[in-house]
Amino acid sequence: MTFEKKQIKILALDDDKFIRRVLHDIFEGKYIHEVCTNKDEFNYHLNELNPDVIFLDIEMPDANGID
Repeated sequence: MTFEKKQIKILALDDDKFIRRVLHDIFEGKYIHEVCTNKDEFNYHLNELNPDVIFLDIEMPDANGID
């Protein structure tokens, strides 16, 4: 029996440029991922990517990660 390895899809949202770069560098080459800068971009990729894991910034100028 052979099992196909599923590649994990990750979606991240953060307004801090440094944090976005760190997340991108961690995920690059290991996971399918998008690192978003605002809630509109996040909502678009949420529907397109259908992620397995989501990383959210709690406090942002245009969004609240809890909501």
